[in-house]
Amino acid sequence: RDLASDGAGGVSNASSDKSNWALTARGDLKLAGEWGQWGDFSNLEGEPLGAFLGGAIHYQEGESGDLPAAKNDVDLLYWTVDGSIECAGFHFFASAAGNHKNRPAAPDLYNFGFVAQSGYMLGRLEPSLRYEVMLFDDANGYSDDTVRMLTGGANFHLNSFIEFGADVMYAFDSVPTDSANAGWLADGSGDGQVVVRLQAQLKF
Repeated sequence: RDLASDGAGGVSNASSDKSNWALTARGDLKLAGEWGQWGDFSNLEGEPLGAFLGGAIHYQEGESGDLPAAKNDVDLLYWTVDGSIECAGFHFFASAAGNHKNRPAAPDLYNFGFVAQSGYMLGRLEPSLRYEVMLFDDANGYSDDTVRMLTGGANFHLNSFIEFGADVMYAFDSVPTDSANAGWLADGSGDGQVVVRLQAQLKF
């Protein structure tokens, strides 16, 4: 599957947006199972072995008509490679991702991230564990270039449509920037930040 896109900052006119052109592409390979299994991290009772590999890439050429010239003239490359397997109540997911910026008025940036997650169904309860590492370029100026996080939690599947979840996240290093969707807040040079999340999910 692939599609053209309007870029990370949007392409709206010839001189004041953030990109001249952009392209986004994603491809997925089903090694086993059904495509319906690809959209979650659970192996529910009765589901077969499922195994999937995938990757995505986004590239955009920075806007060349801005004044000053360096305002938006930044080339961006984003990519990810991921895979998952689930069988007999067990699931495992891992991915690697990169974010690269070519900046004419500042040092280039090369950021990377890795995540691995696993869980197991115990009746209707599904405990899970996730570990993630972010490797930031020195040019970002963060107090910690390596940020490690661990998350433990569980989902309770009331039925195939409704589930409740809770997890606790712990940052071993300082969090350099806010991540509102996940609940992290930038904390300067500190470490040991803890985030507790509760959620209810309706699937249809």
